[in-house]
Amino acid sequence: MNKERIKYLYKLAFTDLLTGFKNRNAYEEKLKVYIRQPELLKGDSVVVIDIDGLKQINDTYGHHSGDEAIRTIGDGIIKSFSNKNFCCRNGGDEFALFMAIYPKRF
Repeated sequence: MNKERIKYLYKLAFTDLLTGFKNRNAYEEKLKVYIRQPELLKGDSVVVIDIDGLKQINDTYGHHSGDEAIRTIGDGIIKSFSNKNFCCRNGGDEFALFMAIYPKRF
């Protein structure tokens, strides 16, 4: 397998296809890093966002509308927070962000 194919498969394994965010696999890998090196979390914050009412949207208007709601929330997250944050869609209607609260000193 060539490098480009491996790179594509790696990206596919860690990307949510609906939003373009990192997916649950990437989220869990990030957590493993913080568990192994908790000092990296110092100065960072984890924010979990859950969309209330997504089931009602899906049941009333269909899953296409629910997908659109998820994409809209994802767009809002990107516009509201810095690109330097690590944004994930953990599945369904749940998002997680790892955010630096203040600049880290080197």
